[in-house]
This record gives sequence, C-alpha cells and structure tokens, in this order.
Amino acid sequence: MENPKKVAIYARVSTEEQKEGKTIESQVNELRHYASGQGFIVVKEYLDDGWSGSLLDRPSLDEMRDDAKDLPFDAILVNDVDRLARDMAYLLVITRDLEGKGIQIIYRKFENSNDASGKLMVNMLGSFAEYEREVILDRTRRGKRNKVENKKLIIGNIPPYGFDYIKRDADSRVEGYYQINHKESEIVKKMFELVDKDGLSSREVVKWLSDNKVPTRNSNAKWSRSTVLRILKRTDYTGLAYYNKYESVESKSPTSAAKYKRQKKGGRRLRLQSEWLPIPIPDCKIIADDQFQRVQETLNKNRVFAKRNTKHEYLMAKLLFCRCGSPFLGCPMHDKPYYRCGNRDITFPQPKTCIAKSVRSKTVDDKVWATVKSIILNPDLLQSKLVQYEKHRQKQKQSDSTGAESIMRDIKRLEAEEARIFTAYREGVIPLVKYKKEAESVQNDIKCLKDRIALILPQQQARPSTERVFRAVSDLRDRLRKGLEVSDTDISVKQKIVRGLIEKAEMVDKTITLFFKIPVPVVNTTC
Repeated sequence: MENPKKVAIYARVSTEEQKEGKTIESQVNELRHYASGQGFIVVKEYLDDGWSGSLLDRPSLDEMRDDAKDLPFDAILVNDVDRLARDMAYLLVITRDLEGKGIQIIYRKFENSNDASGKLMVNMLGSFAEYEREVILDRTRRGKRNKVENKKLIIGNIPPYGFDYIKRDADSRVEGYYQINHKESEIVKKMFELVDKDGLSSREVVKWLSDNKVPTRNSNAKWSRSTVLRILKRTDYTGLAYYNKYESVESKSPTSAAKYKRQKKGGRRLRLQSEWLPIPIPDCKIIADDQFQRVQETLNKNRVFAKRNTKHEYLMAKLLFCRCGSPFLGCPMHDKPYYRCGNRDITFPQPKTCIAKSVRSKTVDDKVWATVKSIILNPDLLQSKLVQYEKHRQKQKQSDSTGAESIMRDIKRLEAEEARIFTAYREGVIPLVKYKKEAESVQNDIKCLKDRIALILPQQQARPSTERVFRAVSDLRDRLRKGLEVSDTDISVKQKIVRGLIEKAEMVDKTITLFFKIPVPVVNTTC
C-alpha cells in the first residue's frame, strides 16, 4: 500500500481582503477539508495573515521555503496561484525554488499537472492574478478620488491629533467624519500659541509638553520634534484637509531595521500642491487662518536661523546682505568673527565677482544694536515715522480711488460697445460669426477690468490703518523694552529682538541700511 502524501498548507490574505471580510481561517478550513478528501497528511501550516501578494519577503513563505530543504513534506497545498504571489516574476521565483527542491505544488481550485500544459496554465493564472491586482488598485484609487472630489468625504479613519473619526453609520447612511476631541484640541491650540506668541521653536515646544507631562495620543509614547512639526503644519486645524498630498514610495533609508515589512512602499513623498485634493471641514476649525500663517512664518524663520554648531555668535546672521545680492556669512578669521560676502560660495568654482571686504562682526553688530536700541527708546522717532506712514496711506488711497473710477468708466464704455454690437447683429448689419468674435473680445476686456477692480479693494483692506499701526508699535515697544533689561548680556535675547524688528539689512562699504517691519494683527471682518 502506498504511503499517504505529506503536505504543508500555505494560506495568505492581504490587508485589503481582510477589509472585505475575507479571513485566513476560512481559507485554511477549505484546504484542510481538501487534504482530508485526498487522503493527505497535513504536517504543518504556514499562514501569512495580512500580507500582500506583491511582496516576496513574507515570514511564513520564507519559513516554508527554508523548511523545504529538509523535505519534511512532499508537497505544498495552496488554494490558488494568487495565494503564492500576485507578481509574475515572484511567482516564478517561488515555484522554481520549491520544484528545484523536489516539492510539488498542489492548487486546490484546478487540476494539477506538471507537464507543459499545466505549467502554461499556472503562468496564465499568475499573469491574470497580477493583472487583477492592478485592476483592483486602480478601481480603489478611482473610487477614493471620486469620494473626495465629488462628495468631499474624509478618506481613512486615522484622524490628526485633536480630532476623532466617527465611522460611517450604515443604518442612517451618514458617512464617516472628523469630530473635535476637546481635550486634545486644547493641546493643539496651546502648541500654536507657544509658537505664535512666545516664539518657541518646535524643539522648545517638545520640551514644554514633556515638562508639563502632556500625554500623547498613545500614552506610552514620547513627544518628538517630527510629531510636533506635523501638527503645526497641518491645515486640517484651519478647516481644510487634503487628500492625495503624499505618494507612497520605496524608502531609500528605512527607519526600521525589521526584516519583514508589510508594505513594499514604506516611504512617502510630498506631491506637487496642484495634485492635492481639498476637503473642507469647517466644523473642525480650531486655529484662525492668520495665526496659522504666522506660525508657518515663525517655523521657517527658526529653520533659517537655526544654529549649525557655530563657534561664534552673529547678531545679523541671515539678515545682512551685500550690494551684489549675496548674504554676508559669519566666518571666523584668525579665530575672530567676521562677516564675509557669500559671493565666492555662489560662483565657485569660478572666481568671485564681488570685491566687498570682510568686516569684523563686532563693528556691524554694535552699530545695528545701537540703532535698534535708540528706536525702541525714542518715541518721537516712531511718532514721526507714523506721520509719514499716514501721509503715504492717504496718498495711496486717493490713487486707488482715482484708478477705480477710471476703470469703471472704461467698463461702462465697453458695455455700451457690447450693446451696439448686439443691435447691429439683431438688425442684420453683421453676420453671426462676426458678432460672436467681436462680442467675445469685448467681454474678455470687461472681465480683465473687473478683475483689476476686484484687486483694488483687498489691497485697501490689507493696508492697516494708522491707529492699528500705532497700537502695534506701542505694544511692540513695551515688550521690547522689557527685553532690553537683559539683552546687553544675553546675545540670544538680542537676536530675538533684532529678528522680530528687522526684515533685512544691506551693507555697502561702511554704510548699513536697515529695513524694519512692524507685525500688525489681522482684523477679520464679516458682512
């Protein structure tokens, strides 16, 4: 009597199949039942639960291939070709490896044959499995895009910190949506406030969160700088989420050293902004637009002014520019700090094109600091600048009004011209083709003029009133005066004051021109 065949069962379901309700248990039960009916002895079961067929590196698959060297079984019993792989190249690698070790592959769903026609059938089914996988992926992508573009629905159920995701209610047919988590949202608001009002860096925010024992969503985890930056840069908190913002890519430098990865493309890359799909979530707005914008500017500024292991401190680092347009760089010479024109770094390996000389940083920093100090302590100087600003604002306002009136006259003239063209067509003076051509030209001119009018009003509203500027200057001066008490001995306080007041500085020979800025709060108005 022939000995019964010893087989090992291999089963696999992907994450997507799990979502569809397919379980690995049902697959294994089918294989056990088949083995029993054929009189096979099942010696071991290899199960890859939640692993994609597009991956070759799977823990149970590798274990099965390694065990096959010692021939503990005669054959592998698998449900169908696509359970081994959904990539034709990987399917060939697996089948040739097992067959080379003398292991037969038995497929439950079709008759098995080791002849040429049987191998052709396996290859055809493997190709179809790969094609089916691509079709499923494409259908999934298009379905998700349709939900976002046409229905403006949230895709995915992992909400940002500060929100909860309410799953779809099948009974009421209410789709899934974000809901504010009040406890977490207060932390988000505090983080934005720390950067906006206190000028903290992302690293300092992490320290504040840790010092105040603020828990993360996963209470066992610690706050990290990357997590804080992701929160501070998310537009979701302003009431606008985005889908298709990132694309999955194979990671060039994976952070995990794990041998097996469930996703082949474990990294992600930011797409072009034109490819992002917006999803309005007005009910989840917890951060004002102007505050969000200020925080982004502060984060960018912190990145620009970040210390790079510099031995010396430079008050005007990243703020001082040469007449050639290149920045002056902090550069020690004979162990003394100097400002050097960066032109040579820009033109390298060609010779430098700027002849500006290097300057001792102390000479520049002392001059700038003395000027800044005098401005803060001299209210008359600020008052005179405010008077100049008011004169300029009134002049600009009058210019805008005159320009708007001129544009309105041109619009009325063109509208009259459009009416004359229509009358000529109606009375049969001009044919339809000529009417359409001339009417379209006039309508385009009218649209251009109306667009110009539409730009003038926002410009007028964006120009703050003298009262608002005066209040902003007074508040700023009061805050800065407090900083002056410690700034003479603390370079970091000096840098904070200078960077808050000066947009940039230009140095030509020994003359330094400072360009100041005054942060004026945005006032939101509603009709």
